[in-house]
Amino acid sequence: MVVVLPVSDAYAEAFLDKTAVAAFEKALNDAMASAPEATLVRLDRVPGISEDKYFGDLVHLNSSGKDAVTPVFLKEVTESASKRNAPASLALHVNPARQQ
Repeated sequence: MVVVLPVSDAYAEAFLDKTAVAAFEKALNDAMASAPEATLVRLDRVPGISEDKYFGDLVHLNSSGKDAVTPVFLKEVTESASKRNAPASLALHVNPARQQ
């Protein structure tokens, strides 16, 4: 499981530029390509979550931030587990030539 946590707008403005963000996204895409079975949860993409009001400091979510992302995290993990545990389609296991 890979969970991408948000950082505050203040952190992003002080430390991140387009090159750093692009390098992070490339590294993340490369990592996910090498482990396609991994679950990716992008909490950094929850709308509005980078607002400074959700952080106790530059990078740690406060209780409001945690309350905002926890349901998203649980939904993503639950959906991923459901997909992994779903039975394979019977159509994949049936040989049409043998049904005659």
